[in-house]
Amino acid sequence: MQVQMRTFRTVVAVLIASLILSACSGGSGSGSTMFNLPSVPVSVDANGNGKALGFSIGYLGLQPALIAQLQQANVQVLEIRVGYNGIFIYANGQPLPYIHWTDESVVQLQSVLSNTAGAEQAATYLPWLRRIGVGARISLPLAAGAAELEVPRWKGEELAAKETPAATTIGPIQFAGLAYDASGNPSIEGVPLAEIEQALGASLGLNLPPMIMQILQAVGAQQLTVATQPNGIDLSIDGKALPGIAYDTARLNNVLAISGPLTDPAIADTLATVVPQLPGADIDLIISFTGQPAADTKLSSIPIKVNADGSLSAWGIPLGTSPILQPDVLSKLQAANIQKLDVNILGDSLYLAANQESLPVISWTGASLDTFGKVATELFGVSPGLTGGGLAILRSIMLKTGIGMSLDMPLAAGATPLSFDAAFDVTKPTFEAAPGGGGKPSLQMGLVFQDGNLVSLGGVSMETLAPLGVAGVSLPATLIDLLEGLGAGKIGLATSDNMIEILADGNRLLGVEYDTASLDLALGVAGQFVSDPTQLETLGAALPTILESDLNLEVVLDGQPAAETKLTALPLVINEDGTLTAFGFALGNEPILQPQFIADMQAINVQRLDASIANDSLYLATNGENLPVLSWNEKSLDVVQNILGSALGISPDMLGTGLAFLKNSDVGLALALPVAAGTEPVSIPEGFDVTAVQMEAPQLGDLSMPALQLGLVLNGTEIESIGNIPAETLRTMGVVLPSLPANVVSILGDLGSDQLTVNTTSNALEIAAGGEVLLKLGYDSPTMQRLLKLAGPFLSANVSSTLSEPDVAKLISEQILPMIIAANLSLTAEVK
Repeated sequence: MQVQMRTFRTVVAVLIASLILSACSGGSGSGSTMFNLPSVPVSVDANGNGKALGFSIGYLGLQPALIAQLQQANVQVLEIRVGYNGIFIYANGQPLPYIHWTDESVVQLQSVLSNTAGAEQAATYLPWLRRIGVGARISLPLAAGAAELEVPRWKGEELAAKETPAATTIGPIQFAGLAYDASGNPSIEGVPLAEIEQALGASLGLNLPPMIMQILQAVGAQQLTVATQPNGIDLSIDGKALPGIAYDTARLNNVLAISGPLTDPAIADTLATVVPQLPGADIDLIISFTGQPAADTKLSSIPIKVNADGSLSAWGIPLGTSPILQPDVLSKLQAANIQKLDVNILGDSLYLAANQESLPVISWTGASLDTFGKVATELFGVSPGLTGGGLAILRSIMLKTGIGMSLDMPLAAGATPLSFDAAFDVTKPTFEAAPGGGGKPSLQMGLVFQDGNLVSLGGVSMETLAPLGVAGVSLPATLIDLLEGLGAGKIGLATSDNMIEILADGNRLLGVEYDTASLDLALGVAGQFVSDPTQLETLGAALPTILESDLNLEVVLDGQPAAETKLTALPLVINEDGTLTAFGFALGNEPILQPQFIADMQAINVQRLDASIANDSLYLATNGENLPVLSWNEKSLDVVQNILGSALGISPDMLGTGLAFLKNSDVGLALALPVAAGTEPVSIPEGFDVTAVQMEAPQLGDLSMPALQLGLVLNGTEIESIGNIPAETLRTMGVVLPSLPANVVSILGDLGSDQLTVNTTSNALEIAAGGEVLLKLGYDSPTMQRLLKLAGPFLSANVSSTLSEPDVAKLISEQILPMIIAANLSLTAEVK
């Protein structure tokens, strides 16, 4: 055996010497081998032991298990050739992907080898190996029952055929976040992997050994780039090419033909999908050795196919074998006919689309990401290192590129496939602009919770609201845990134009941008996931109006006072039975307005009542036209309560609750009343603002401005005298003074004063008690005419009939009202 080995070594030495001498004696150096030696025949047995030229050369490193797999793939001959253009590999004479090199890449490889311990001589031999083609032809043992193939002899280097793919199949993707410091410690997007490994309690195995770092430092490497192209995978150091891998479609198909037995079935299936896509792949991996990323990571939207069982595949590559989307989720999405879902995270926003129709866009801030990380740590037990590191990586990538995917969903039975635009960009939604103009509803309201239970709504305690049919609210335990995880005492929700903002202690957590179409789509999808879709239908009808409002909702979680309530032009609908709804939601189940009041309003065709309370003044309008303006102070608010209670028929308790609420609120309401049968709807000016009222100066024409100073004496419901003339004397003259209504007497009694004064000037009336002005009324001729019309149903039939006569109406509008508006009147009433 020793003699055979010595003889074999001698033969090899002679061959090498002859090759060197031949190379020295000639050759053009024109870019090819000078000559090619025949491949050395090597035979291998089932245990991996080999023979060459009849001499045993021992174990070749081929494990018996691998040989068995090659036998199963019916690989009988493996041939390896080293030549000018690379290292070529053949299976049964069929070319496989090979290592490709050029003059430039060989020089770079020599630099690496010369700085690698034990490989210095290889760097010297490399140019000679390129000039003199050498190889080995390895014959493997036949599998049981296999027929021996006629494998052709090697006839020369065959380069991969140049190919141009029709389209990109995978990518484009550029991942450049991986960096190593001088010690070989990795980081991703500037976050040391050691922090994440510590949080996981396991090593990711990405550290580079000192030997590799020494080689990289010796050649001055700053970065390594791995890039796919149609005919292979290129490697380079600092832009200088290294040997790479070359292939064409035929070589890739040859790999697939033998790959099955060499891998497990799952990997074989993956290879069958991935390998044909390699020519069209556009993937760059850039690894830095400076400790900092060498470039920006850039990611394209990942095409995801959702299979019928809920499993996923990306670019045709299975993402595991277990279902990720559960059957009930899939069925609900199919019920909504969702055939495609697009998702993209870019910058500080999440973009979503269903069937390429935009859904609302969710946005956040860096601080809110940290808050969510804190919630994940405290609520779900995720380690701080993992959340902190993960968020830092995510934040860095999101600033540079979008992280997106496009999911193709399985079709429901009988569904018609939709067509989609290949150029669709989910990050560019075209939301319809919010309606402009003034007069839109504005709402500021506070909700106070204590121990998860609602204790106050809009400044009114739940004990007060409960008798009105307002149900109590308790927060779910999971929501309480989530809110406590935020560590905030107040959660705010504010709307403006097409934006909703969610705040924690005044700091922005999330923003949601939307329009009506995106909200409808979101509610339509969400409707498949709730037990009672009609609830979402009701919400869907109301939500656009709610969100078009300027909404500021403050939820206090610790029982402390909340923001004052302010309502401007809040739309309310009065139903036929007197109950109220706001934005489609019932406000209790008890009638607020009496049926007779509704009938009276229908009789005079009042379809809308606008009311706004601001700065201790009440602004009113009917059908978009202003009425006189009433102003008060805190003392006279009780008088207003009695007037409204008497006029509207509202219970004292309910009205008292409402006025207690109004004392600390600026409130505006737009009440839509039921339209009488056969009546055309009135048109309200767009952006109507009831508080933007301007009174017209009185137009007297040829009339003189009246002036009157008069005194009255009141005793109960009776007027005892007027202008020092007793009522009895006036009665003898045919003048019968009217009696005051009992409710008016009650109101006067509540003032607690023995003297009332009524003073009028142009466009204004003041009522004072004990020298203190209690009420003011601002008016002009048009507002007074509307007030008379509104008062008609509440007057006696005779008076109402008289006022409606054309001549009387003309007299009032053209002469009496202008004189009243301009009159300078001072009336003092002594109350007994």
